[in-house]
Amino acid sequence: MRLFRKVSPADSPCSPRPLWRRIARRAVHVKLALLGLVLLVGAAAILRLVAGPVSLRSYSDRVAQALAEQIGPGWTVKLVDT
Repeated sequence: MRLFRKVSPADSPCSPRPLWRRIARRAVHVKLALLGLVLLVGAAAILRLVAGPVSLRSYSDRVAQALAEQIGPGWTVKLVDT
């Protein structure tokens, strides 16, 4: 006893979708996935900003050194925590 049988396209109740419709449907799915990803990243960024300021105390020496190199010789940069 077979539960499933092969159905030929002529016997199927609905005709196959046109190529442009399949491409449009896939494009909509890709756009929705990208929109969901953007919303997820945006929500994570908002939650991080709501949590308070980001402390960069451990990076202050590196940032000061990089800024001093960009400004040129003879200049010093000092970053203080405000």
